[in-house]
Amino acid sequence: VGLDYFGPVSYTGAMGIKKKTWVLLITCLITRAVHLELVTDNSTITYLMALKRYFGRRGVPKTILCDNAPGFLLGNKMINDDIRNRHHSSDTLTTFLATKEIELKNITPLSPWQGGIYERIVGIIKNQFYKTVCKAELSYIELETIMIEVEAAVNSRPITTNPTTPDDPAALRPVDFLIPNINLAVPNDCDIR
Repeated sequence: VGLDYFGPVSYTGAMGIKKKTWVLLITCLITRAVHLELVTDNSTITYLMALKRYFGRRGVPKTILCDNAPGFLLGNKMINDDIRNRHHSSDTLTTFLATKEIELKNITPLSPWQGGIYERIVGIIKNQFYKTVCKAELSYIELETIMIEVEAAVNSRPITTNPTTPDDPAALRPVDFLIPNINLAVPNDCDIR
């Protein structure tokens, strides 16, 4: 998988106070399936906790590729230290990652094109998100809901050619690798508000 942050994204907190959050984008480098996690800051602990949530929902990847953001670097260093010192067996996330033998890779410093796959998906997510939100002021729960809907829309995009005749097979989507033939769209006339 490839990892990247984008943001900050503003939302309206309690008593109308403007707050910021970031989005951790995790994408499969093979299927281009996307997973989005809202995080409150760019700290290492928040990064490790977001990884833990991802593993709980999607499983543990073989390899993690990310850029050289300070949170990623320190988090990966903590994990690698646990890999080198396997003799201590605690229940920490880093020990868990060490026992799963996840290969952690960082792109070469000052070479953002090496993360081009996930950088392009960040662009797709931002475009979809800002077209959906426009200038609306959202609460945290509304922001989280829209991010999940954006994730569903991006995972429903075709990655093979669309059928041109009724006999052609359906286009393959990233979500088909996760949950085959699922319909992720909510009907437009289903207003929940």
